Amino acid sequence: MRKLVATTSAVLLLAGTQAISTSAATAAAPAAPTDVKIAWTDSGKLRISWQDSGEQNYIRAEYPDRNQTMLLDLTTADEPNELVIPGAMLDEDRVRVTVTSRDGTVESAAAPTAWFDARTPAYPFVQDAELLPDLSVRITWKQAVRGADTTPGDPLDRPDSDEWLKTTVQSGEKTQVIPLPPGTSQAILPAVSRPASIRLSTGNEWGTTGKRVDEPTARNVIVGNLTARTTVPAQTTFGTYVPITTSLDEYWCICAEQADYGIPVWLQARANSSTAWRTVGKYTGSTTRPFSTRITSVGGRQFRIWVPARKSISQQAISLTPASSTTARSSSTLAQFRTAGFDVASARAGQLVKLTVDVRPGGTVKGALQRWDGKSWRSVLTVPITKGKATMYIRAAGRGTTTYYRVAVPAMTYYGLPIATTGSKSFKLAVR
Repeated sequence: MRKLVATTSAVLLLAGTQAISTSAATAAAPAAPTDVKIAWTDSGKLRISWQDSGEQNYIRAEYPDRNQTMLLDLTTADEPNELVIPGAMLDEDRVRVTVTSRDGTVESAAAPTAWFDARTPAYPFVQDAELLPDLSVRITWKQAVRGADTTPGDPLDRPDSDEWLKTTVQSGEKTQVIPLPPGTSQAILPAVSRPASIRLSTGNEWGTTGKRVDEPTARNVIVGNLTARTTVPAQTTFGTYVPITTSLDEYWCICAEQADYGIPVWLQARANSSTAWRTVGKYTGSTTRPFSTRITSVGGRQFRIWVPARKSISQQAISLTPASSTTARSSSTLAQFRTAGFDVASARAGQLVKLTVDVRPGGTVKGALQRWDGKSWRSVLTVPITKGKATMYIRAAGRGTTTYYRVAVPAMTYYGLPIATTGSKSFKLAVR
């Protein structure tokens, strides 16, 4: 592309006595470039070079298998006879670069390089992913088998070691790249800071592999956070509901909480910290509002909410959340008095009054009739309770007095679960 030598715009041709005028529009095309070469540079780019007579040049990529020619660049007459481009500008199994010279509006024939391939490795498609007990992530993927090299031994062939495969883990503003051996189909990644997105990619000297239009949708792996919160009353009464309320929070990214529904939630219980957890109720909940996970009270226990590990698969992603649980919350249980009191509220001195007790659970214990002395409850009589029931007669005493009484049962167990010492509601007896 040295400077173009000036030429006249018209040539006078003499043929006998007649003069004929010819314009530049009919000028001959310039000679095609020669010695067209393509090679790798030390920095991993492509250098295209040629020789010409100092014209402007057009450099194109020619793809015969898809009947397409693409302009890579054009150079002016005073620029060097070379073009350096990244390998990612080219693709396909079979391609070559052509160079033409241009003089005004006239272009030379194309001078080509040898045919070569610019193939990247097959796109890695995630087939499965799962969270392991230590919260590491096992990913399985598949890469299609590329066809045979259609240009073996071309001038741009390089060793297979130029191929690379990696995972990119994005967690908030932190990015971690983990190289993987090319040709593998499974990897176990260390536990990541959740929530995180994991993406597979591959490439070689020709650039990063892009998804072709005829290939299925790529999948990322998303590792999220699903946590639970619960409220447990400190004390309940036997046979009534323990009004446990649960809330769930789910995050697939740090940007916003995820609205999700139909999430399995297990209520677990144990007698104390030395016994194993047992699942006592299964529910489904959502992250949009608190929901009830109540259960009948049958004795003092510790409760927790357990959310099993979850996995969902869509065309775009495999989403994983590890199992999570709340901390243990204790709730004691009081006995339930169905009946506790005298058959009358007023009696004459010396009159026998009937005391009836019906308490759950139906244990056999020694209860006590207690009297309020103005400061505390004092036991005045033993009440034998058999299978939760007792009937006895007491002689009214203390003419002109009104006394408040209650029945108390000691601590007991019900199928190994503790029932706390419990007093009934107070009842009174007026003696006249």
